[in-house]
Amino acid sequence: MATIRATLIAGLTIAMASLGAFASAVAEPLTAAQSAEIANGLPAPRCARPAEEEAMRVNRLVERVAEARAAMDKNPLLWATFKYYEAELATTRRCLVSASAGQSVVR
Repeated sequence: MATIRATLIAGLTIAMASLGAFASAVAEPLTAAQSAEIANGLPAPRCARPAEEEAMRVNRLVERVAEARAAMDKNPLLWATFKYYEAELATTRRCLVSASAGQSVVR
């Protein structure tokens, strides 16, 4: 029984290693347009609001993040809500930076 298990594990290890090597050999690098659209694996934000509106949205989201964090401290099941507001805040801050620089990222 031990030899069958050892043989099976060795076979699976070899199969996974060869599959990983094949997948990395087939993968194509991103083009310049694709890499501009993707930041940290996420699509580029859609920033269609003026800078003043983005600033007001950041202020509202900061309050929502604080409320969600307080609620999450009381009930850990609200972790996803907290993470949602945190991600929205990060995206809105990126939009605020691009909007205040005078360039709007619109896809």
